[in-house]
Amino acid sequence: MSASEYTCASQRTATEPAVTASACECTPAVACVDCAAGGLHAYFCAPCFALCHASSRSAHHRSMSADTYRMLLVDQELCPSKEEHASDRRHVVCRVDPKTLSLVPGEKLASIRNEAAVLVVSFVAPTGSGKSRLMRPMCGDDKPLPAAAASVRPCSSDVHGYLGKRGMHPGARVVFLDSEGMGGEKIGLESEGDWIRGKGPLFKKEWVSAKTSAVETTYPQLLYATSDVLCFLWRGVPKAHLLVVERLTAIVAQQPVGVAPHLLIVFNCVHENDVPCQDWSVEATTTNFVYHRSGEGCAYRDGMEGVLRFFAGFHVLYIPRFERNPHRFALQLAEMERVITAMLEARVRVPGNDKSGAAWCDTFSRTMQFLGGRSG
Repeated sequence: MSASEYTCASQRTATEPAVTASACECTPAVACVDCAAGGLHAYFCAPCFALCHASSRSAHHRSMSADTYRMLLVDQELCPSKEEHASDRRHVVCRVDPKTLSLVPGEKLASIRNEAAVLVVSFVAPTGSGKSRLMRPMCGDDKPLPAAAASVRPCSSDVHGYLGKRGMHPGARVVFLDSEGMGGEKIGLESEGDWIRGKGPLFKKEWVSAKTSAVETTYPQLLYATSDVLCFLWRGVPKAHLLVVERLTAIVAQQPVGVAPHLLIVFNCVHENDVPCQDWSVEATTTNFVYHRSGEGCAYRDGMEGVLRFFAGFHVLYIPRFERNPHRFALQLAEMERVITAMLEARVRVPGNDKSGAAWCDTFSRTMQFLGGRSG
């Protein structure tokens, strides 16, 4: 990093614009998210960061590396083509067969089966919530593809699986499952190509019915029953508490209480004005969700109590829109990874929850057949 290219925050005057990186060549740059409130790109060299934040308020300031920030830029600004989405079949874990209209396993199960030990994190959300973009920084070499364009059309078809980056958990390989978004229009018609179009309108209707049932009900219930952590995403305003509870109630319907994965609710693309007291901590947002007060009254409270019986742990996290505040976004994304890692650690401490890739694949296949038969 060249000193002639950047200006350190401690060296600029009040009239200079917001800095973009560090001037120190020998020390990695760090970014202060709290000093960059409102989207300012404020970088400091490591010594200057310690100096500028040595006051009593230093506990409220956190940093991230410049390299991490640049990686997030690449991940979040990626916009793959529709052709890339259509050809991304090697990561399929579960799908609806277009000929039999039943659930069948995908080829990704073979690579998961080879892992000595696995922990599974599943993402479920309405279409367009940003599941794939939030998963990308936590995945290894193979990453989910984000939306090709803003649309209510699903971007991730069926259930895809991705191996997490190595070292995320010391005792097991983390596997991320990305379920097709609920509520998408024209579900899957184009994805199966000419074979479906050649079967006529009647078969199209049967296909849409089978695929809609899988996406709205079977996939979420399958992932709940076979995951260690279930991440439910909701895009935008975090005031839609009752809607989130209703969605979660549908997922845990008819499920045995003993399964009990951990639950992380993520409100994505949250506006800063919707965060009470500007407190983005997981503790504050979880408390705000649990003790939410509104006209929803008893329906919300009873719904929450009913849902939480089906989970071993529960947290809520807010993530801002990347374009509005990339620093805060990066920090909250790191916080999401920390929370997920802590949930996985709590999960493995419970006897019987450690499993090999082969054992998990067998359980997944049996559950898939059971739920597929029940929904049919």
